[in-house]
Amino acid sequence: MDETTPRALVAYESLFGSTRQVAEVIAAGMSQSVPTDCRDVRRLSPYELRGFSLLVIGAPTHARSLPTPASRAEGAKWLENRMYGRTLEGRALTPGMREWLGATALTGLRLTTFTTRTDLPRLLSGSALPAMARLARRAGAWVDGRGFEAVVDEKGQLVAGELDRAREWGLLLGRSLRRPVRA
Repeated sequence: MDETTPRALVAYESLFGSTRQVAEVIAAGMSQSVPTDCRDVRRLSPYELRGFSLLVIGAPTHARSLPTPASRAEGAKWLENRMYGRTLEGRALTPGMREWLGATALTGLRLTTFTTRTDLPRLLSGSALPAMARLARRAGAWVDGRGFEAVVDEKGQLVAGELDRAREWGLLLGRSLRRPVRA
């Protein structure tokens, strides 16, 4: 692959696995058109961002925004109260997307966002999208589009059809990288 071939990276933070699943199917959809990697942001060095045409970042919505150390810790308590049969993802309680965006230079990088949020009206559930976009812009990224929201139920499970919607969004993103950019 030469340097002009578009490449994409999907980076995510996940607490119970739903956001990881969405990231994986977005990456699978994109990979139909362009080479695409998918990684947990906690395992991603800022130096690994070179050479990507598009960075797609995602995180769950916690307390109407991006996860914080307090909301991640609260996640462990959710297991006892309402997440029966669920487990925390590896490194779920360590710094994630919010901290990574605050410490990473994204100057000139094209980026778009996705989130998982509770199946309530957005006015009530909030969304991590605005916070991710704001932090990415501060880090120098060019934020493209409105982003994608996948809906989860009260137990954090993806609602039926959400993975199909995520795959379709990934297909569209991948195809957009194959189109020539007009000046």
